[in-house]
Amino acid sequence: MVCCARTGSGKTLCYLIPVVEALYKKRWSMMDGLGALILVPTRELGMQAFEVLRSFAAAHDLSAALVIG
Repeated sequence: MVCCARTGSGKTLCYLIPVVEALYKKRWSMMDGLGALILVPTRELGMQAFEVLRSFAAAHDLSAALVIG
């Protein structure tokens, strides 16, 4: 089965929202260390996920990093 969705439809948020929600419920903070590792297949998707996460999780006490290589 092949599916497609247009750009800006929220595909990235579909996997970021559950991660942020789980960390929020556990009261995870920057001081607790690594809470989640999100692996994506391309550099471009990694940069997109990082930017969406930064804007989406800005209201929480979470940190994010982008590692490419």
